[in-house]
Amino acid sequence: MAREYKEKSKAKVSIIEEQASFSSNAKFVHIEENKEQLLCFNGKINGHPAWIRLDSGASRNFVNKKFVTHHQLQKEDTTPFTVELADGRKKEVTDE
Repeated sequence: MAREYKEKSKAKVSIIEEQASFSSNAKFVHIEENKEQLLCFNGKINGHPAWIRLDSGASRNFVNKKFVTHHQLQKEDTTPFTVELADGRKKEVTDE
């Protein structure tokens, strides 16, 4: 079933110069190489507490190998692929 949608006006975006105070569950991480700030927050992965880094420029999700081993999380095989890091370097990712 197709519906017609009226074009809505664009959302207004405000830039706030001052940083609001954040709870202890969230913080900004400063990446020195590209001067970017990434939001980190407390969360859970398969029920295990974890710091989660939100990277809006990422095209995939990654979990630290030590975290997977420590919590005995099940891994799925994947075809190796190449990612571009924030500093422009390229790195091949495997499931090992």
